[in-house]
Amino acid sequence: MGRPHERNRRATFGVGLTLAGIYLGLAALTAAYPIYMLAYDRVHSELSGVPVIVVGMPWSLLVIESVALVRPPSGGLFALFAMTVPGVLLNAWLLYLLGRKASGHKDREPQ
Repeated sequence: MGRPHERNRRATFGVGLTLAGIYLGLAALTAAYPIYMLAYDRVHSELSGVPVIVVGMPWSLLVIESVALVRPPSGGLFALFAMTVPGVLLNAWLLYLLGRKASGHKDREPQ
């Protein structure tokens, strides 16, 4: 079975992992959309990268603005994903921490 504190620890990690997993799944779906649009409907793919930027907000906007200050933006899927993936990962990490705190998880205290 396991001791009660082990079950409680698994439950607190579960909330954070669930939130982060749902967010990363949504981010994967929005990342697949521009790839699909560029492969099958190039005529109407002008704004297909916007959902990826929105999912990675606010960090993706900060990265895009800082890159635009250094040099003019270059198009392409690689540039889009390179500017938004760090924001998506940071948001997932923050959701994981928020889920742990919301479920009442306390960090270990030094003994």
